[in-house]
Amino acid sequence: MEQRLIVKTLATWDRAIEKTEALIEAKERRKAGLMQRLLTSKVRFGEFAGETWKEMSIGKLLRQVKRPVVWDDDASYKLLSLRRASGGLFHRQTLRGSEILTKKMNTALEGDFLISKMQVVHGATGLTTAKFDGYHVSDSYLSYVARDPSTLDIRFFNWLCKTKEMYHKAYRSSYGVHIEKMTFNPKLWLKETIMLPPTTEEQAKIVEVLDTSVAEIEEHRTQLAALKEQKKGLMQQLLTGKVRVKVS
Repeated sequence: MEQRLIVKTLATWDRAIEKTEALIEAKERRKAGLMQRLLTSKVRFGEFAGETWKEMSIGKLLRQVKRPVVWDDDASYKLLSLRRASGGLFHRQTLRGSEILTKKMNTALEGDFLISKMQVVHGATGLTTAKFDGYHVSDSYLSYVARDPSTLDIRFFNWLCKTKEMYHKAYRSSYGVHIEKMTFNPKLWLKETIMLPPTTEEQAKIVEVLDTSVAEIEEHRTQLAALKEQKKGLMQQLLTGKVRVKVS
C-alpha cells in the first residue's frame, strides 16, 4: 500500500511536468506562427493596415561600428559569445588581459547587432541587451547599429534575423566547401534586401508582441524547472524512507 501511494504521489508531479512541457510546445508553435505572420506583413495591426511595407537594402539600414579596446594585460575582460540557431548572447568567461592570446577586441554596447563571422550561417547573430552593455567581443565579430533609428528599430531587425529567409541570406553571402568552414562576406550581405514596416511604431508593436510571447515561454520554462526540482526532492525523500506517506 505504501509503495502504491509513493508511486501515486510522484505521478502527480509527472502529470504536472507533462502538462507544462506540452504548454511550452504549444507556445513555441504559437510564437513561430506569430513570427511567420507578423514579420512578413501577412497580418497587420489595424492602426497600420493602410501603409505599405517597403523594400530596402540592409546596407542602407545598418552601419558598422568598431570600438577597439586599449589593451591592458592587468585588466579584466568580460567575453561575449553568440549561440547558434538565434540563441542570443551569453557571457562566455571573464579573463585577465594577460590570459587572452588574441589581443584584438572590441567593446559591445546596448543596441549593437552582433554577427559571428564564423557561425553566421548557423544563426549566430544577436542584439546586445542592457545586461551585456560594455562587455567585449573578439575581432571575429561584426557590430552594426541602425543608420537612422527613425527608420529602423534595431530590435525588429534582430527578430527578422531569426527567420529562415535571413538564414538563407547569410548563407548566400558566404563561401566555402563545407558549411562548418564557410567564410562570411559582409559586403554581399549588406546588398541583400528586406521588407520593412514603414514606421518604427509598427516595428516596435511587432517587437512587443513577439517579446511577450518569449516572456511567456520563459515563465513556463521556469515553472518546469521548479517542478522537476520538486520531483527530484520528493524522490530523494520518499524513496529513501526519510519521509513516509501515511497509510490509512
